[in-house]
Amino acid sequence: GTYGAAIAHRFAAGDLQEAARILRVYGPRLLAEGQIETLRGLLLQLGDVARTVTWCALLMGWCEFISGRASLAAGWLDAMAASAPTDFDHSVAVPLRINISLASGDVASALVSARAMDSPDTLMSRPADLATAVGAAYAWAGRHEDARRVLGLAVTKATEEGLRTAWVLALVYLAIVELDAGTTTSAHAAAETAVETAVGFGLGEYHGLACAYAIRARTAGDVGLARADAHQAVSLARRASTDLALSYVLCTSGDVLLDVDDDDAGKLLLNEARAGVGRCVDPGIVGRQLKRIEARHHLSSPGSHRDALVEQLTDRELAVLRYLPTSLSQRE
Repeated sequence: GTYGAAIAHRFAAGDLQEAARILRVYGPRLLAEGQIETLRGLLLQLGDVARTVTWCALLMGWCEFISGRASLAAGWLDAMAASAPTDFDHSVAVPLRINISLASGDVASALVSARAMDSPDTLMSRPADLATAVGAAYAWAGRHEDARRVLGLAVTKATEEGLRTAWVLALVYLAIVELDAGTTTSAHAAAETAVETAVGFGLGEYHGLACAYAIRARTAGDVGLARADAHQAVSLARRASTDLALSYVLCTSGDVLLDVDDDDAGKLLLNEARAGVGRCVDPGIVGRQLKRIEARHHLSSPGSHRDALVEQLTDRELAVLRYLPTSLSQRE
């Protein structure tokens, strides 16, 4: 039962396959406890073996995603698919796929995946990370009632399963839903709960909390606290957040700073948010929020019009694109 010691002995013996087998059990526990760097370090010790063991590739994908490296996470999903046996249940990778779609600013694609998994039997029978991912897609798409329903389930399941990261993120997404719905008091309470829960888990500096700090700043009654939370949100978001989440934090925090008469800093954040939204295929509520904030502060948004893609790239085309910067030949 002391898996860390068991894996250390397997590594010392050079038995990488057996170490990988133990990680099938131990890895999800480390992931649930938020020990991402510990898990990633063990997976890196496996070397190329990690790419040939389906569950190890999936675990590495989660490590890279949580650490803010979504493009690398997508590559590990490809490795997982390539190594999967014929009877492997690929739906276990859906939560990560939804999160990667959101990371790339493609809310519409994430929503399609979320709807496919949104049934009571499916959500109840799977770990909390599925409900959290489905709820996140609904939150970013502005589907308030669906998001509240699924994220409420996510919080309950994550609490029971001890999945700390999923627990905190579900609370953060609930705060996003309430602010977008205009229920300010509920948004502040949800953001406060998310921050307090994360701090209690030792995750107070987790970049996923950035949105909660930004919302707490937007709904604060004290100018000093609002300014401090806005700066904290931006600081956390810059560590690893993707274009979608970062743009949300930048425009929310920029709105706060403009309200407290820090106009130069606020405008800079909104300009940066506009650029981030422009890189998103479908920014969901973030695009709407940015427009509302700019209108409220009488700011223009030059060059905000973007032509829609005529046709979305396929998964295989996206996979090829990820290999273009590498040293592989064109044929490879």
